[in-house]
Amino acid sequence: TRQFRIQPFALQYQLSAEELILLWIALVPHVKGDLFDGAIQKKLNAPGDFPELGGVRGKNFRGFLPTGETALFLLAGNDMEKRLQVQQLFGPDHFFSKNKILWLEEVPAGEPVMSGKIILSQEYVELFTTGTATRPHFNSSFPAKLIQTQLDWDDLVLNDEVMQQIKELEQWLQYNNTLMQDWGMGARLKKGYRVLFHGPPGTGKTLTASLLGKYTGRDV
Repeated sequence: TRQFRIQPFALQYQLSAEELILLWIALVPHVKGDLFDGAIQKKLNAPGDFPELGGVRGKNFRGFLPTGETALFLLAGNDMEKRLQVQQLFGPDHFFSKNKILWLEEVPAGEPVMSGKIILSQEYVELFTTGTATRPHFNSSFPAKLIQTQLDWDDLVLNDEVMQQIKELEQWLQYNNTLMQDWGMGARLKKGYRVLFHGPPGTGKTLTASLLGKYTGRDV
């Protein structure tokens, strides 16, 4: 049987049973597109729509795509208090939303928020199914290309003050997890930097960003 990587992820981030089940609900259409339709036909021997199940059909994918309403039905049934708790899993302050793992598709004005389709980030679809996430491809929805360099820090000409600032960025990228998590400083320090590189063409902006990525293992 195929080994999916959701369980190790859930253990690493100490997800609740409801959070784990929600990840499975979101992943199912990507790995077994007929599972929901088969389960619905098996359990409900009557034709017609069942609004309590939620769900929508895609443009290309013709199977059942779960919505927030689907999660409410499967995780809480008719328990109103539990349904309100499940809704929090889609909230902006939840771990899933903050890390762009899972969210609800925006719905037309006036329609219930929970009728939105559950979106699982393609990065996490790949992570849970293959164990790795590929880089996004250049297209109209992602108009950017990977930037790399064969040069080194010695090839970058900057004054000492600016170079010191760049080195601070490099150190932060290398050691921020140790500082924020292992040393418990996450509640006391800013999460990171917002940096603006400015200057005429040829002054090293792109090269600086490329070198930071090269020496910290990050994509630019």
